[in-house]
Amino acid sequence: MGALALLAACAPGAGGTGGLAAAPRDPTTLIGLDAAGLEAMLGAPELKRREPPAEMWQYRTETCVLDLYLYPAPGAGGGSPSVAQYATRARTADPAGGPVDAARCLGAVAARPAAGAS
Repeated sequence: MGALALLAACAPGAGGTGGLAAAPRDPTTLIGLDAAGLEAMLGAPELKRREPPAEMWQYRTETCVLDLYLYPAPGAGGGSPSVAQYATRARTADPAGGPVDAARCLGAVAARPAAGAS
C-alpha cells in the first residue's frame, strides 16, 4: 500500500503546490527515487555536489538541512542514480544538542516554497 501511495505521489500532475508532487512524511520513502522523481517530490535542491560515484543533493530550511546521496545502480552500465541514503542535521548549532527529527525536517523541506520561486 505504501509503495502505491509513493508511486501516486510521483505521478505527473499529482497534488501539491507549485506543481510538485505531495511529499512523504517518512524520509525512508525517498530511498530508491531517481533524480526526476526526487525533483518532482521536493523541487530543485539548493546544492548539488558530485563525489564520484555519488551525487549529493542538499535541501535547506531555516531550521534543518536534508542531505540525499544518490548512487548509480550496481552492475554493468550503472543506470540512473537513485537515493541510497539520507542525513539530517540542524541548520545552526543547537545548544540543547538534540538530534534533528528526520520526518519533521522532510516536512519542512516539502513545505518550503519551490527553489527559484519568489
